[in-house]
Amino acid sequence: MYSAEQGKEKKYYVLSGNKGFFSRYCDNGFKTKWTGLWKNSQKFLEYYSIEGLEEENCVKTEYDFVKAKHYYKEALETVFVPKNKAGVYVKIEFTEEKRRELELGVNIRKREENTTHRRYKVKFNKKKNSIKIKNPLGELEFVLIKGKMEFKEKAEKKEHFPLGEKQDYFSPGRIFLQGKELVFAIIPEPKKEKKLNANQLKKEIEEREKEFKKTEEMIKCNEKEIEKGFVDSAKGIFLLENNENFFAGYPWFLQYWGRDNLWSLSSLISLGEFEKAEKVLLCFWKKNNKGKIANYFEEKKVFYNSLDASLLFLIALSSYVFASGNKKILKKVKVNKILKFLESREKNGLLLHKGNETWMDSITRNGAAIEIQALYLKALHSVRNLLVLQKKIKEIHKIEKKAIQLNKQILEEFEADGFYKDTTKSAVKTCNPLVYLMQKKASEKEISVFEKEEFKCEKGILLRGRNEERFETEGYHTGLSWSLSNGWMACAEFRAERTEKGLEYLEKSIEDLKQDCIGGIGECWNFRGELKGCGMQLWGHSFVLKTIDEFLLGIKLNAFEKKVFLQPKLPKKINYLKRKMRLGNTFFELTVERKKGKVSAKANKKIKTGFY
Repeated sequence: MYSAEQGKEKKYYVLSGNKGFFSRYCDNGFKTKWTGLWKNSQKFLEYYSIEGLEEENCVKTEYDFVKAKHYYKEALETVFVPKNKAGVYVKIEFTEEKRRELELGVNIRKREENTTHRRYKVKFNKKKNSIKIKNPLGELEFVLIKGKMEFKEKAEKKEHFPLGEKQDYFSPGRIFLQGKELVFAIIPEPKKEKKLNANQLKKEIEEREKEFKKTEEMIKCNEKEIEKGFVDSAKGIFLLENNENFFAGYPWFLQYWGRDNLWSLSSLISLGEFEKAEKVLLCFWKKNNKGKIANYFEEKKVFYNSLDASLLFLIALSSYVFASGNKKILKKVKVNKILKFLESREKNGLLLHKGNETWMDSITRNGAAIEIQALYLKALHSVRNLLVLQKKIKEIHKIEKKAIQLNKQILEEFEADGFYKDTTKSAVKTCNPLVYLMQKKASEKEISVFEKEEFKCEKGILLRGRNEERFETEGYHTGLSWSLSNGWMACAEFRAERTEKGLEYLEKSIEDLKQDCIGGIGECWNFRGELKGCGMQLWGHSFVLKTIDEFLLGIKLNAFEKKVFLQPKLPKKINYLKRKMRLGNTFFELTVERKKGKVSAKANKKIKTGFY
């Protein structure tokens, strides 16, 4: 549970289901073009406002991922979004009954649009307490479930400027509501979405709460902030689920990004969500272009401007296969097709990107990029493990030889006096070498570079050192701090056995759950810690789980051997950590604890454990 009272006007929240989301500020305001009600990537509602429940009258807001509660002096407003139905449901309990006006601002538009010139039509059904508003793009219904309603139609097109960005919206007329308790729903595309009645709504909330409660059983730790950070990061991941895939971030990355989903797939494995992981893998595989995995897609448009998505796909595929024990997927996914594409992009043993094919897609980076080579190295190791599983001896030797040569080239081409260059043609100091240091146990000299003042900032580390050429304090890829790179830093610190430093960066990510978008870990910030991107980013949440499972505990799952391999690196204040996990079709508990300075691990359900 998160509570916003002081500074609530600067914080917002997101409620979502598999078909859309609702976003609003904690003082009840709708302050940007991204707040309101969305179905998938299309907006429907700009705002609603009720007489007496204005922003200045909101005392505090509570949020628990399932619902939000706005407290007023004379009322309590509860907001909820169903899991498998588009729309938002609102219940308001007043201390006294009286007639109140509700103002409705409708804005049915595409994600990338601002002002539009679509004409709206209104249809009022007094018997059903329903007002339907539509334009050529879609339809929205306001329906009163409990209470009395009076409607005076007065269609009017209006405009306003949230955060200085011009938006137009439509007001259908004056709506008056009466009742000590009011319940209403705002539903996009009502012909496709069946309205819930009061009893169904209550049951839906209870089922959603029960579902999220299960997440709280996934981890127990003597350090409660780590436990809560894991649980709430997992809840955020589930909120980002949309139509059997995952959005990259709320409120505006409403596309399915290969890079983001595949960096984050390990979190689905951590949560035992193998079926969801498989769907993500197969979804992106079906959209491959001659072995190249898509950068992102939305609706019918697919974009392929990513080289790292193909590498991350191979890494995620291997992790999934060994955790789930599902070898059948290897008959559907043609690994050699991806390898063939990658080989076509090699030059002198290194993988070359074109234009904006790296994750820093807003800038031009000449030469071969360090993180691309590091991911290629990891991908080769991942493919090698799959080949061992398939007993393809000749191909194993070939891949192993290639990986050894690539690692040698990384050291020769990128290492520069204890630091690694950003690309073969640029020695600028960036955070990108951390992707390599997540695999290679970094020396004190190599990792301490990122601890210097030129990289340090409020949220963690900057993408580029302050003293470097083209450093910009507000530069998207030339100066900000990202949850992705902060996650890399935490992992690299644990890999280097600097456990206290690793914990420090992990805690910085967890702390963000209380900031900006409550319950969300953001995309990026400037050096002062001011949010400059999405407030709830998929990989920000996923790296909390990844850091804990893969780097703090060092977990490697092998369903074929029915064994969990570990390499625990417990910080001083963590002495006990229990995880509920899944190996193949078996759910089991893994307990790691330290007693009298000695770390031990055990699992139930006949699952074997072993240190490496």
